[in-house]
Amino acid sequence: MTYPETARAATQPNATHDVDPDLKLDRQEARQGKTGLNVRYVLAISLAAAILAMALIYTAGTA
Repeated sequence: MTYPETARAATQPNATHDVDPDLKLDRQEARQGKTGLNVRYVLAISLAAAILAMALIYTAGTA
């Protein structure tokens, strides 16, 4: 296969790739990013701040 054929094949919805179906990864190898960055706390604080900001904007508009 030449490069343009490969590029075209990769954009097809049912493109087949050379992947070993029996490939088994352990949990650490399968992970694609760092862990332990307190993402849940950032999400919770951001969500609370967004809700508070929207509530303040809403109450300021009705006053």
